[in-house]
Amino acid sequence: MTSTTSPPTTSPSRSGGLAQRLLGTKVADVLAGPHDVDHYLELLRPDWAVRRIRGEIVAVEHQNDDSLTITLRPTGTWPGFKAGQHVEISVDVDGVRHRRSYSPSASAHPRTRTIELTIRRHPEGVVSRYLKEHARVGMFVGLSVPQGEDFVLPEPRPRRVVLISGGSGITPVLSMLRTLTDEGHRGEITFLHYARSPQDLLYAEELERIAAEQIGRA
Repeated sequence: MTSTTSPPTTSPSRSGGLAQRLLGTKVADVLAGPHDVDHYLELLRPDWAVRRIRGEIVAVEHQNDDSLTITLRPTGTWPGFKAGQHVEISVDVDGVRHRRSYSPSASAHPRTRTIELTIRRHPEGVVSRYLKEHARVGMFVGLSVPQGEDFVLPEPRPRRVVLISGGSGITPVLSMLRTLTDEGHRGEITFLHYARSPQDLLYAEELERIAAEQIGRA
C-alpha cells in the first residue's frame, strides 16, 4: 500500500468578495467570450472558480492492486454533501472528457474540508483505469454538485443504525459512519460489510479502531 500527500494551500477561490461576485455574473461571461469566466480562470490557476467545481488531488493511496483512494481539496464553489450522496468526477483522456459517479467516503461533517473517493479499477472503466494509473498529487479533476437524496443519513439521527455494504459499496455507508462518529453519536451502530477476501476488505484498521472506541464509550 503506497500513498502520497501534499501540504495544504490557501485557495483564492475561497476568499469570496466583490470581485468573485462580479466574475460570477452572466455579463462577465458575455464579456469574456467565447468561453465563460471559469474557462479562463482554470487556465490561470485550476483552483480558481466562480461557478464550476474542481478538485485538487492532495493525497493518493493505492490500497491494493485494484483500488485506490484519492483525497480532493475542492474549489470554494463546492457546496458540501450529505453522507450517502454521490458526485460525478470528470477527467480528460486523449482529449475526450469522461465522467463517472462515485460516492464520497469521507465524513460529511462541516469541518471536513476534503472529499475522499475510493475507486476500484474496472477492465472496461476508462475513468477508473486512468485514475489508477495516472492519479497524482497536484492533479485536478472536475466535480459535479452532490446528487441523490434517497440514500442519506436521516434527520434527526436515529438512535439505532444498521449499515450493510459489500465490496466497493462500502463508501457511502463509511461516510455515514464517519459522519456519525464526528458528530459524537451516542446511539447503537451496527456495521456489516462483506468482502471476498481479507485483501479486499478496505478500511479494516479504521473500522476496528472505531469499533474499539465505540465499545469504550458504552
